[in-house]
This record gives sequence, C-alpha cells and structure tokens, in this order.
Amino acid sequence: MPRRIGRQVNRANHPADTPSQYWKRALYCPFLDYFMAELTGRLLDNSDPECIDKLYETYRHDLTDNQGTFNSEVQRWQRRWSSPDVIEKPKSLKASLSVTNKELYPSIFAIFAILVTMPVTTSTTERSFSSLRRLKTYLRSTMVQDRLSSLALIHVHREMDIDTERVLRSFALAKNRYMDFGY
Repeated sequence: MPRRIGRQVNRANHPADTPSQYWKRALYCPFLDYFMAELTGRLLDNSDPECIDKLYETYRHDLTDNQGTFNSEVQRWQRRWSSPDVIEKPKSLKASLSVTNKELYPSIFAIFAILVTMPVTTSTTERSFSSLRRLKTYLRSTMVQDRLSSLALIHVHREMDIDTERVLRSFALAKNRYMDFGY
C-alpha cells in the first residue's frame, strides 16, 4: 500500500484499509471503466454515420423517407437486434428480409429487397472463358497470342462502342495488315 500524505497535489488518495482494496480502487476499477468505454466505442458501436449516409445516397430514389427518418429507422433497427432478449439474429439478407416488418421499417425493407434481388456475382468471367474457348477452337491455328487476347477482349466486352472509322483508318494506313486490336 503506498504512503499517504495529508495534502495530495498530483493524484487522489484512494481510501482503502488494505492493499487489496487500494489496488482495486486505484487500478482495477479505472481499468475496467476504460476498457468498457473502448469496447463500446470501437466494437459495439459499428454504426458508422458515413456508411449509413452512403447507403442512403445510393438508394435514395427507391426510398420514400428523407435522410433523417432513414437514420432514425436504422438506429431503431440496430437497437432491435442488439437487445439481449433477441434469441437468434438473421444470418443472411434473405433471412433479414423475412424478419423485417414492412410497416415499422419501410426503408430497411426496401433496401433488403433491392439487395436480395441483386446478382451476387457478375457473369463477365464465365462469359470470357466461354468466348475464349470458342475463339481458340475456331481461330487458334491462324493467330498469335497477342491478337487472340485482343480479339477475346473485344468479344467479351462487345457492349463497348468502338469507332469503326478509326479502326479502318489505322488498318488502311498500316503496312502490316496483321493488326493487333488491343488498346
């Protein structure tokens, strides 16, 4: 137990009769208070306002409420699932959508409905593999690797607008008519 003086200037005297009581009051309790505050601030309060604002901005045309109402709805939703009487939390978007009350949480229900209907992956990679397989079997014998790669990219991303006049002009001006279509 540390020494005690009558008038303490730099730190408080912790009233204690035993060393155990002193260290409990001087070190253990303040550490627990600090630890709980940090735990609450870092781990349990994961409602980043910037993320909620980005979510609202992304789907604002599909929502009927203004941003203030949406923010309060998100807070109510978080409080509902962080309460200790919740037995089992939903583990997927589909499960979250099924347990969401449309009348109480209309914006959250709308966002879940949109997210559930969005595709999880894009089919670009599968499309590129099948396109490359088709190109390899048909054109492989007459083509070098660079040209094959360039034509495969053009075929996979055929929704891009290509200036045909520019391609024809560069083809006509080229002495080597074996043109690389890569950019």
